[in-house]
Amino acid sequence: MALYSPALIKKLEEDLKKNPQSQSFCSLAYIYYKQGDIEKARDICLKGSAYHPSYAPAYILLAEIHYKEDKLDTALELLNKAKELNSKNPNVYKQLAQIYKKKNEPEKTLEAYRMLVFLSPNDSTALSSFHHLEKILNPSSSLSNKDNQQKENFSKQTQSEIYLKNKKTISPKEERKLEKLNQILARIDNYIKNMANA
Repeated sequence: MALYSPALIKKLEEDLKKNPQSQSFCSLAYIYYKQGDIEKARDICLKGSAYHPSYAPAYILLAEIHYKEDKLDTALELLNKAKELNSKNPNVYKQLAQIYKKKNEPEKTLEAYRMLVFLSPNDSTALSSFHHLEKILNPSSSLSNKDNQQKENFSKQTQSEIYLKNKKTISPKEERKLEKLNQILARIDNYIKNMANA
């Protein structure tokens, strides 16, 4: 179970109490989720989503909660909603890969990893998983370096087109907010890992 500063939790709760429409609901729900209080996390997230129906991180967190409860179809619906709102969030594709893997849908798993690697090229775990699954599904892909290069170029071109097409789906202001939230969530995760190793 993750440990968070009681002062941080209290501040987020007070912020939310003063302004129920605050987007801090997602951070608070995330903390409760990490602490194992799934019901409280879900409740806060659902209430916040009512005020912010186009806030993708809330759908991502709700999908993670449903995934943990083995409600894979509901998690997929939530992730598809998040993807519609922000197709550039790597967490969407990371969770999609987990779900499709658990549902034993290797082609969809591979496609989710492909997008994850495109959006997070430094994610070595995703890259390794992608290459491993690609070798299993496409054993002929190792025929020659020239064939591999052509396939890789086509893949990059396709991913670039998808990226450019979807880039227009959210405003720069929304993009900055999502990036900031992702940074905060990453810092929280790093803090937890550091505390666990201490």
